[in-house]
Amino acid sequence: MPPTAGSGHEALQPIHPSMAGKLDPVFEKLYNDNVANTPLKPIDLALLRSQYSVLYSYGTGPAPDVGRVYDDQIPVGDGSDAKLDVRVYEPASEGPWPVHIDYHGGGWGLGDLDTEAHICKHICKKANVVVIDVAYRLVPEFAFPTGITDSFAALRYIHAHGAARFKVKPDSISLGGVSAGACIALALAHLARDCTPAPIPLRLVAVGTPVIDDLSQYASAAESPFPSMQENEMAPTLNWGRLTWFDKLKWSSLPSDPEEHEAAREKVGWFANLLQAASFAGLAKTVMYTAGADPLRDEGERYAQLLIQGGVEVTVKRFPGVPHPFMHMDKDLWQASEFIEKTVREIRLAHWAPMGSDSRPVCHRCAQIKQACDGNLPCARCVRLSLPCRPRNSTGEPAGADSQNADTPKARIRRVQTGCLMCKRRKKKCDETKPRCGDCRRLCLDCAWPPERHSRNKAAPAAAADADAKDVAGEEYSDAAVMEMAIRSPSPASTPVSGRHGSHDSSSHGSSHSSSRSGHPIQPSHVRHASHMGHGHGPGQTSGMIMATTAMTMPTTTVAAAMASALSLGMSPDELSWDMTTSSPSWIEAITPISNGSPTSFDSTSMTSLSIYVPQLLPQLNAPQDRALINHYSTIVASILSRRPSSTTNPYNCYLLPMAQGNDLVLHCILALSANHWRKLQPSMGNHGLLHKSKATQALARLLPHVDKTSADIALVSSLLLCMTELFDGTSEGWKLHLKGAKRLLITLRKQQGEMMTGHYKFLLRLAKFLDSAATTSTCRPPLIGEEEAEAAALDRMSANPDEEDSAIYGIPKELFHLIDRVNTLAELRSTRIDQASEVAFRDHAKEIEDRIDHWSYEYGGISRAVWTPSTSNDDVLHATMAFEYAIRLRLHQIVEGYELTDPKVGQYVDGILDCVQKIRYGSPLESCLLFPLVMAGGSCWKLEHRVIIQDRLLIMERTCGFGYIYNARDLVERVWSRRDQAEGTGAIVNWARIRYYEMNGLVVF
Repeated sequence: MPPTAGSGHEALQPIHPSMAGKLDPVFEKLYNDNVANTPLKPIDLALLRSQYSVLYSYGTGPAPDVGRVYDDQIPVGDGSDAKLDVRVYEPASEGPWPVHIDYHGGGWGLGDLDTEAHICKHICKKANVVVIDVAYRLVPEFAFPTGITDSFAALRYIHAHGAARFKVKPDSISLGGVSAGACIALALAHLARDCTPAPIPLRLVAVGTPVIDDLSQYASAAESPFPSMQENEMAPTLNWGRLTWFDKLKWSSLPSDPEEHEAAREKVGWFANLLQAASFAGLAKTVMYTAGADPLRDEGERYAQLLIQGGVEVTVKRFPGVPHPFMHMDKDLWQASEFIEKTVREIRLAHWAPMGSDSRPVCHRCAQIKQACDGNLPCARCVRLSLPCRPRNSTGEPAGADSQNADTPKARIRRVQTGCLMCKRRKKKCDETKPRCGDCRRLCLDCAWPPERHSRNKAAPAAAADADAKDVAGEEYSDAAVMEMAIRSPSPASTPVSGRHGSHDSSSHGSSHSSSRSGHPIQPSHVRHASHMGHGHGPGQTSGMIMATTAMTMPTTTVAAAMASALSLGMSPDELSWDMTTSSPSWIEAITPISNGSPTSFDSTSMTSLSIYVPQLLPQLNAPQDRALINHYSTIVASILSRRPSSTTNPYNCYLLPMAQGNDLVLHCILALSANHWRKLQPSMGNHGLLHKSKATQALARLLPHVDKTSADIALVSSLLLCMTELFDGTSEGWKLHLKGAKRLLITLRKQQGEMMTGHYKFLLRLAKFLDSAATTSTCRPPLIGEEEAEAAALDRMSANPDEEDSAIYGIPKELFHLIDRVNTLAELRSTRIDQASEVAFRDHAKEIEDRIDHWSYEYGGISRAVWTPSTSNDDVLHATMAFEYAIRLRLHQIVEGYELTDPKVGQYVDGILDCVQKIRYGSPLESCLLFPLVMAGGSCWKLEHRVIIQDRLLIMERTCGFGYIYNARDLVERVWSRRDQAEGTGAIVNWARIRYYEMNGLVVF
């Protein structure tokens, strides 16, 4: 029997105080104006069913017209005469078409063919596919999981008979739905994969706000393991009370007899909880959208994580500030409109641009002129040129196409002179959208604008002297505006050689230098020549910045005009005179635009010697917090990241900062990493960094579907920087997703670059392998990058030759560092120790790894590989190397023998680690290499003097290294000591790895 109502329509009451600040104000107003004051009354299933399709009509926008809509029926195919009602939406173009099958939501007991009609029309019209909406049978009249089995029957029928019955392509099927319908679509992906005699091929599964978990196992929201269930327990439209009502309705469809009920539940199996599916490998590409104020949010995202771990291509996006059924409110909510548009785009790409194809869905007009199309209807080009936009026919143009083309209106092209400077330089038409035009935003380019032109006063001609002054000032203004552009390439293939900045090249600056000596005023032509001098220097010249600075005798008005227009700085020339007697770091030369905004004229009355203006590191940064963050990164964070003892060039500066100069995505990533380092000591800066991380994540998500040869390195470096930000935070698990993305991007780069990666490509490859190996201690699994043997061999060949960049990334010899991969691969095999034979095999494997540790220095050129020249700093390298080797031996011992402290080897390894650690000076660049050895020693020591040494060093590292994972590592060892003290005398074994896994899962020890 269905459950009784009890408290009534609790989900449609005024917004609960616990949801304050969690909802979009637009939704709050929409909800308050329409349903917040619905009278409290018992929940009536029949009444709900009759009104469910119009329950959210107050927020539903108009849907586009499609070619044809008709209702039909599909046989269930279970031997009975049962049939399922379906509604078919056909495009206006000629078939056959791809097909998208939609399963409506409604908590298993509500919903019909009208529930998601507007979404189906959007998909049909804009994705140019047939949409078949399936009305599966509902609970409690039909026992759960009849809705899933009915839906699978519809999928099998459409795959087998859809070509003849609905004029669709059986090899181009996608699935979708929201809420319970999303659960059905996700379950069908498993059934389609396992279908016999042959799997049913699916192009895509696109779902929104899916229900995943079995709620019947929890007595209250507090018992759920998903935080969103507690955070949004009182969410409007769908709260915990409504969820439990739907859940009871679902299970009430099973027999009421306890034994029969239990037997029926066992038959339901993993359909009740998709997290318990047997395997997540080999499933179709999945796109999932969740809602920030939805109790079901986290369980959906957890399912997506399992898909990713199974190797499935997954896209997940959370829409903030909206509840569970937000997609029905596209008239008012941008989140709903974007949900529909993104879903449409993914479906269109899945069907019209299959994986591995270079093609993309294009409209008819773009196909005619052979131009790239963004895939939308209407597309951006047709909107900009005021042209009608229609999809290209997939099977060829219909008859009469020529006559249609003849009637096509001409493109509306406006010739303008006010486009951005980047589009002018690229000789492309600019759409003049400010602050960033469409092309610059799409290609992640710097978008700078020329100064606005002011009308000239033609009534009263100025005096000759004033006219000359204005001409000079105008030329200075123009030159400065041109030099606002990014001059160097964002890909740092080479770094200029350092040169002194305190002198001029006599051959290059002879004219201006001699003019200033003689005291003659410099003419406007000379000024223009000086300001452009820097642009003529090629990358092979020794000076990274050209100072076009001269002592000039010019009227005061000229100087004021030039300074106001080109620099907008309220300072005198003397304040611009900086001491440049020493060479600046070479990375400044690598990223600083030549003569960017440098003043080229000064009044000789206020200044008697040459003045030098040094441009800002990244002039596009306006906010003082951002300037502080980029300065903090270049001077502090980059030096911490580089583990090389003594260095004239830091790869974290000379490779990454030039890319940040040319790309906003990389810049946001660097600022987020810099703010993360400041998070403990400067919380306000840490909060500001969250904004940059959010912008970087969104920009990367927009870039990834369109990665090509020109943007693969940008996507890779952004993924790695975001991964480092999450790793160094010490509490986040987001690094796993970024590592998986980096792996795919590395494969793409290897296809593009071959096995001859140089410059920043080689650096990024090494950095990715370093981070991947570092994470294995936390995952106890093999590295993600290079899981396949052939792939691993290729990547090893690409990064095999050692050089100084290895030491900057690893600090210790990388051959020793990567032995941790083998140790943690062995850790994954512990579950195979089930009998004597498997135990022998496991110990043989461990013995092989121990032998490699014994001989790594001999095989790879001896321990001298850790020391390049005899010096105090390189003694630190040797000691750090030995400490790391002791730590690896201790970790291997723990994996094989367990975590007991009675074995003499444990004390030997701990003593060895601490002896080496104490020989390394405080503040050494190698100090960050000590975290793994210190945690290993801290988890295995029992003497008070050992604890004091470890705690002291970690406290020092909190100041010298500063990242959050150092603080959390100290917290970890202190928890181990506390538990060990509490268990003293009981014989209990304290396992540091278990504490890290269950209590500090985001911490990575490396």
